[in-house]
Amino acid sequence: MNQPLPEWWINLSGAFFGISILLLIALLVATIFLIGTIRQVTKNIELLAIKVDDIGSKVSTLVTQVNTTSTSIGSKANNIVGSVELVTRALAGKAEMIGSALTVFMLARNFLASRKK
Repeated sequence: MNQPLPEWWINLSGAFFGISILLLIALLVATIFLIGTIRQVTKNIELLAIKVDDIGSKVSTLVTQVNTTSTSIGSKANNIVGSVELVTRALAGKAEMIGSALTVFMLARNFLASRKK
C-alpha cells in the first residue's frame, strides 16, 4: 500500500499543474483587459446616450418649427386662395357687365343699320 508513485505520474501531474497555473494567469490577464475594455465601452455608450438625447431634443424642436411653419403657410395659402377668388369674382362680374354692354351696343347698331335701309 505504501508503494511510491511512478515517476511518469509525478512528471505528468507537475506538467498539468504548471499548465493550469499558466492558463489561470492568462485568464486573469484576459479578465483585466476585458474589464478595461468594458469600462471604455461603457464610457462610449454614456457619451452616445447624451448625443442621442441631444439629437432627440433637436428633432423635437425641428418638428415643432415645421408644424408652426406649415400652419402659417397653410393659413397664408388660404388667404391667397380667398384673395384670388375675390379677384376672380370681381373680374367675372366686370366681364359680364362688359359683355352685356357690348351686346346692347351691337343690338343698337344692328337696329340702327336696319332702320337706315
